[in-house]
Amino acid sequence: MKTHARATLAAGIAATALAAAVPAAYGFEFQLGELDASFDTDIGWGLSMRTADPDSKNLGAYGNRALFEDKWDIFNNSIKGSHTFEVRGDTYGALLRGNWFYDFEMANQDLPNASENRAKQHGDITDAYVYKRFLDDQSLTVRLGKQVISWGENTFITGAINDINTVDISKLRTPGAELKDAFTGTPALHVSYTFLENYTVEGFALFAYDEIKVDPMGNFFTGLDAIADGGGFANAMDVGPFGPRPRCFAPDGAACDLLGGFLTRAGDNL
Repeated sequence: MKTHARATLAAGIAATALAAAVPAAYGFEFQLGELDASFDTDIGWGLSMRTADPDSKNLGAYGNRALFEDKWDIFNNSIKGSHTFEVRGDTYGALLRGNWFYDFEMANQDLPNASENRAKQHGDITDAYVYKRFLDDQSLTVRLGKQVISWGENTFITGAINDINTVDISKLRTPGAELKDAFTGTPALHVSYTFLENYTVEGFALFAYDEIKVDPMGNFFTGLDAIADGGGFANAMDVGPFGPRPRCFAPDGAACDLLGGFLTRAGDNL
């Protein structure tokens, strides 16, 4: 990983963004033997522009701030797509969904490789699962594979009851973004049982988990470069901790630390 940091602009700037989005949706259905199948596509283009100069009081200590620093700078010029393919039988089926984007504006910026893979262009398979309905009334449904599970009402509050799915925060910055673009499924088993017509019991088990994706370094909304993709890192010098401590002692043997001093050199132990 590269250890240098390129210029970014924090999300806390006192400026607003002018955004325009042009979406288009296409879809068709067809037969695969005895199975019904469908393929849906959403294509969109969006443009975002800052409408005010940055306020230096809001820049903070979040790295360099040379990108998109002037009023009317375009900081997002993206084309994006989302595709969903589904096959359905009488009591079973499968779904595959993915999305991608390409940002023409970020393609003109010089960014570290790790940041390029998230800021300039990126693609994800967000869902890939099979499902089956059981019992005569099909009241028991089992879903297995990479899937987004809705569990509660909160959306992006970490540590809450719905903290199940991986969220790519940067995808929500794109004009015309939808929630399905930001959520990435997790390998899981999900079971749902409906009884007495109006009651449902659900349960799930996760087989893996990915961290939340924050804005990559170089993105207009980047916060702290140290935790963003492309922010880089540096290893502490291979020198053991040390520190001098000069002191004096009073004739009666008591320490007179007020006349001394302390100096310690140590590496980060986190």
